[in-house]
Amino acid sequence: MASWVDKVSHLRAVLFEEGDAWSAQCLDYDVTAQAETLWELPAELARVLTLHIAASVQMHREPFAGIPAAPLRFWELYEGGNRYEGKFPSFKIENGAELPSMMPDLRVAQSPAAA
Repeated sequence: MASWVDKVSHLRAVLFEEGDAWSAQCLDYDVTAQAETLWELPAELARVLTLHIAASVQMHREPFAGIPAAPLRFWELYEGGNRYEGKFPSFKIENGAELPSMMPDLRVAQSPAAA
């Protein structure tokens, strides 16, 4: 079984318009982020993931433990989406813990997410 570091290093997410905002839905874990524009979304997703990891490390818990995968509709959007080639930012945890390099496979949905 892969460690959480390996899992986090290769996350998948679908990016889609939702009203006046853009949303990112991770597939491997039911974690989301929102931003005003598509260009801001990868940084916001990185921030959300980093905060979760930092909190888990501080509490001596495995990051994402117990968080289920995203609902099937998001996997379907991902499969029909176009690859997003933007840069994914990296963050550091203040206590010196090293974060894995996150290089998620991001895809932009061709249609909005169904409610």
